[in-house]
Amino acid sequence: MIHYLKSHHMNRNVHRTIMFLIPFMAILVLGSCAKDFLDDNYHRKEIFNTEYKDIYGTWRLVESISAVSGSFEADFDHLDIYTYGNFKKIRNDTILQKGVIEIIEQTSSKLKIDFIPIYAIPTGSKWVRFYGIDTLRLTDSCSECNSYVLVRE
Repeated sequence: MIHYLKSHHMNRNVHRTIMFLIPFMAILVLGSCAKDFLDDNYHRKEIFNTEYKDIYGTWRLVESISAVSGSFEADFDHLDIYTYGNFKKIRNDTILQKGVIEIIEQTSSKLKIDFIPIYAIPTGSKWVRFYGIDTLRLTDSCSECNSYVLVRE
């Protein structure tokens, strides 16, 4: 009988410990995954060199160009790029995508980035070119692909 009571008491303690650990581990795992993308602080420091910091701001799409067919309709009409390397693609005042920017190549003469959305497949890397401080051109990295011309809002 004493053995049964000790065993029953130990089983109850093990059960309590497990019941405490499962929610704790779930919160820990889910919280760390969400932190990666959802808090707008994925990058902890500046990702762009000084010459490319003008990329931050709200940009309005004015032209979408296809090297093959001439023009096409892009899936967004505004692009918001904000500190530190976060972005939102917007259409008709609705956020379509949100994510982070990954630097593929960055030198004093060229910048290649990738938009990594939270819940979508990345669309491929883009070459970035500024025309003055208020016009931005994003060009797909393949030879016969799309370009987007945006102006600062």
